[in-house]
Amino acid sequence: MTTPVIPLNPGLVAIIGARGSGKTALADMLAAGCDSISDEAWSAEEWANPSFLVRARPLVGQGKVQVSWAAGEPSIRALDGSDANGPFSYERVRYLSQRFVEELCSSSGLTDGLLREIERVIFEAHPDHARDGALDFAELLEHRASRHRLARDREAEAVS
Repeated sequence: MTTPVIPLNPGLVAIIGARGSGKTALADMLAAGCDSISDEAWSAEEWANPSFLVRARPLVGQGKVQVSWAAGEPSIRALDGSDANGPFSYERVRYLSQRFVEELCSSSGLTDGLLREIERVIFEAHPDHARDGALDFAELLEHRASRHRLARDREAEAVS
């Protein structure tokens, strides 16, 4: 790369540049360094994969990306995904690929991807202490809705 160090703001929401300037490549490299590319994306067929890094695997060779954090040790990851998502890794940033955003904004209505993203945002909006021990949105919803379902069932039984 021409610029080997790129400082980023906390809360970066977009990478802007001309067509063909490497925005997707940069975003994918950052996502790889932050353990934010899923196992499914790394292992999907090269020809049908939305990830630049998977399609460019023959060209990246032994390339690595290093992400330095304000606190803690830097993370260094191979650009071919060979060391991705190890037992101690966790998604350190939320990476929304251009294809994912285009799907979210499509006119085809509510997609599974959009629904999962809405559920993730709602779940993460609850502080840990308010999640009632739930590990994901489905568990939180079940816990919160169960008492209302029981009350409805009791009322329906009383009416019967």
